[in-house]
Amino acid sequence: MAAAPENTSPQLDAPGAGLPTLELLASRAMFALYRRGKDRVAALNDFSRYAELLRVAARSVDTETGSRPVLIKRVFSIEDSSRFWSPYMVLHHLVIVDSSILKVIESLVAGIAVQREARIADVKPSSQSGPEMLEKFDTVCADYAARITKISDLNSTLTHRHPWFGPLNAHGWNCLAAVHHGVHLRQLNAILAAASPKLR
Repeated sequence: MAAAPENTSPQLDAPGAGLPTLELLASRAMFALYRRGKDRVAALNDFSRYAELLRVAARSVDTETGSRPVLIKRVFSIEDSSRFWSPYMVLHHLVIVDSSILKVIESLVAGIAVQREARIADVKPSSQSGPEMLEKFDTVCADYAARITKISDLNSTLTHRHPWFGPLNAHGWNCLAAVHHGVHLRQLNAILAAASPKLR
């Protein structure tokens, strides 16, 4: 799909509107299988592997392209409201989410209930996201990996509710961080493919 005209914002669903019902059910089933099949180390390895692919992709474009929102077709597990992002907006979103998930995990393993509700609409990126997100993403991912590595057991008794996947313990949230990176890698690749005519 071609990029949206400059300075034109398409009409999209409101942030937090969610996924189509069948897609949400499929996402839940796939995520349940992932949680059962991965331990802390395997999920963290996926998190870091996707982070590296995201990093390489985001650094492959110049600042202008990285800052420009591009309208794409919706990819699996991405809300309609997220179809008009720039590459740097993808990284900004991941910086917000990764930092939030880390706080949730550390609270749960410490036996401290998380009071703040997790809301999809609260983690949308700024349209003004710029190249500073490259360094911020690197820093947040390194911090996440270092701190999760120090936690020997993520099978917390306490849980915190995700709006799409329900109550998750610390292991579930760590798995979510990895899967979430994979989802947004697909989104970023779609953005770069849609922007490619401008790159030639």
